[in-house]
Parts: sequence; C-alpha cells; structure tokens
Amino acid sequence: MKFVRFKVNGGASWGIVEGEMINAIDGPPYGCHGVTGEVQLLKFAKLLSPVTPSKIIGIGVSYKGLRPTRLERPGFFYLPPSTLANPGESIIVPPMAKEVCFEGEMAFVIGRETRYISEAEALEAIFGVTCANDVSDLTLAREDGTSTRSKCFDTFFPIGPSLVTGLDPNNLTLITRVNGEERQRTNTSELVFNVQQIISYLSQIMTLMPGDVISTGTPPGLGPIKPGDLVEVEIEDVGVLKNDVRAG
Repeated sequence: MKFVRFKVNGGASWGIVEGEMINAIDGPPYGCHGVTGEVQLLKFAKLLSPVTPSKIIGIGVSYKGLRPTRLERPGFFYLPPSTLANPGESIIVPPMAKEVCFEGEMAFVIGRETRYISEAEALEAIFGVTCANDVSDLTLAREDGTSTRSKCFDTFFPIGPSLVTGLDPNNLTLITRVNGEERQRTNTSELVFNVQQIISYLSQIMTLMPGDVISTGTPPGLGPIKPGDLVEVEIEDVGVLKNDVRAG
C-alpha cells in the first residue's frame, strides 16, 4: 500500500494512493486512522514529507565497498526534524557551506514502539520504506571531525514522495541522478548490515517510536551539488524524490 502526506486547506493530511487518486485518512498511516471520504487527484496534490518523526537516525559507512574492513556494529548519527524537506522543495545551500554533496538513500519508517527487539522479530517493526537524500557538507565534516554540523542544516534531508508498505527493504534498487545523469545505482542487498540487524541494534540503545525514520546510508558515488542542480532519488515501487538546489 502506498501512502502520501499532502497539503490541504492550509494544513496537511495523509492519504492512500489508489491509481491516480488520493483517499484522505484522518491520521498518520503508522497510527490509528480511518478514511475521511475526501478525495484528491494525485497529479494536482502538493506532496509533503510522508512522515513527521520524533527523530531521524542515519546509518554511516553502510554499503560494501566503502570501507576495506567490516565494522563490528552499525555506526549512527541523529538529524533534527528541521532538516526535513518535502518532495519538490528546494535544498537550500547555506552561506557557510563549502562542499555540499548528495547522498541517495533508502529510509524506512518504524510502525510501532520498539525496544530490545531481536533480529528475528525486527522486520515486524517496520511500517514502510521511502526515498531520502541525506545531504552533507564534506568539508565541514572534515573540519569538525564529526558529521553533526555538516548534515543538520534546514532542508538537508529531503524525503518522499511516498511511504510504501509490503516491500522487502533488503532487496530494493536505489538510483540517484543529478541533472538527469545517473550517479549512484545499487541494491539494498549490498548493505553491510541488513535492516533487521540495524533495527535490533538500535533498539538495544533507545526506544524507536512510530514514525521514526532510519536512513540506511548511501552507496559509493556521492558527489557535489550546487545551486541550479536537480537531484533525483528513485527506489523501485516507491517513486522518485526530486529536489532542486538553490543558494540560501
């Protein structure tokens, strides 16, 4: 099932995509909800980020080939919700930026409160998957010795366009394009730690809440972007996340 969040009457609503139509629901899809009866054409809808998370967790150095030795455990970092950008919204390059880069990723959304879960149970905690672009400034990261400042600017985490259930998060094709040119192509089967390992590990440290986003990291091929560029992140059966880049 495919869910979106869209602008309506000065506010926002979630909805279920059926063909070319959106059937509105009265709450987030990863919570209790019912169909409201409101219908909107998908092609005319202003799509918003499909989640409103309490936290966003990024996984670092996560694809095979990015590091010569295998890590013992997933490395992770936090992003504030203020980094979220809607589908079609501009990625804003801040004045202090030096080397802003795209990072196409597959993100998944937690569907229920999760703590101390085993790997065998972990996939049951996922609600659905979506596309993400974990924008970073590599020079700032090198200067600081940490990724915090480099990733935490407003609009540096576009996500969407939809949130899709029933997919295998460990076997999805991910493609990133800049100005129509393919820059990244991989399958999530190439992750060093599969999705259930990531969930189980994180749940030993913190409680994962419904709507929380975990972005699984970017494959080889990330590169610089500049004002005027258009970045597209595509995942099969999810859609294409498109965001242009402009100066702040």
